[in-house]
Amino acid sequence: MSLLKVYLAKKAAATGAKITKLEDVISEPQPEAQPKQCPPVEPKPIERELEKNLSLLLARTGLPIVAPGLDGDSDSNAIAMSSAGKARDASTAKTDVLVAVSHAVSKSDEDACPGVPLAGFVNGIKVFRVVSKTEKALAAVETRTAIGTRFLTEPVVDCSRPALAMFDSDLPCTRRFRNEYFHVKESLIAGFGAFASKDLRYGQHILVEAPLVITTQLELYRDVADLNSAAMEAYFSLHPYSRTPRADKISAIFDANSFWIDPQHNGVFGVAANFNHACKSKRNIQYVYDSERKVIVLTVIENVPAGTELLLSYGGDPAALYERYGFVCGCGGCSREKVLMDIAARMNCRYW
Repeated sequence: MSLLKVYLAKKAAATGAKITKLEDVISEPQPEAQPKQCPPVEPKPIERELEKNLSLLLARTGLPIVAPGLDGDSDSNAIAMSSAGKARDASTAKTDVLVAVSHAVSKSDEDACPGVPLAGFVNGIKVFRVVSKTEKALAAVETRTAIGTRFLTEPVVDCSRPALAMFDSDLPCTRRFRNEYFHVKESLIAGFGAFASKDLRYGQHILVEAPLVITTQLELYRDVADLNSAAMEAYFSLHPYSRTPRADKISAIFDANSFWIDPQHNGVFGVAANFNHACKSKRNIQYVYDSERKVIVLTVIENVPAGTELLLSYGGDPAALYERYGFVCGCGGCSREKVLMDIAARMNCRYW
């Protein structure tokens, strides 16, 4: 008996119908697929606990909170979600959405560290920062910072925009800049510096800035020549220094003010260049370059009283700092005698 006859015989036995040829099977009406019936899901104890904590947090802060594991509804102050992506989606809604965030410190003490992909916890609730629709340029954009991935609310500072040249001052944008958190003025450490305009708390992002130029030494002159007038003015307002005696001003400004971007590129940021140096044990600011958004983000890493100068680490040991920038570190985070000995040893080795 052929396989087809065996199949038809089994089909006939199962259905009670007389089947003599394959077409009878093909043309036979098939039953409609029934939707899968899923049993109702009871809320887990942890979800009830999250809801309870969320209500307490709302009552305490008065802010709508974004938390995972909860089913939000349109009439609720809280919008629930379980991922940063959902938090970003919620921030594009028409309603005003805010969230309280506590900060997690990176395990690494290095500037430009990868950070942690978590906004933080409040009363045991994992939360993501979502900002109001009405907030400014970087609102609800996930940006990597020195202490983790955040949804920043600060507008992007761009000294290449003529709008920033509308101050009543002869100084360029880089030297007269001020925002809610800090202002630039002359510093007792060296040249200009950045000073806290109010008490700053750990985790605040005080500057999100676009570069004047990101380039290499080989392409520096071409890229500077392509700058608009506002960016050109900002670039040439920066302090030049180069260990190369015959370096021209363009190269000397780049050497003294550029931030490391990647192994091939450095970037010059007009406002960020005002921040003076302190060793890692004495600094109060960390920075990171967000390659996706092409901005530098400066973040407070300890509580800072108003009027205090804001300092970040330029990186490297004291001898390397002297060789590149021409100053002897006096922040107190390193022994001055050791600094001078290291510099002398470096110079002797260099010219031996």
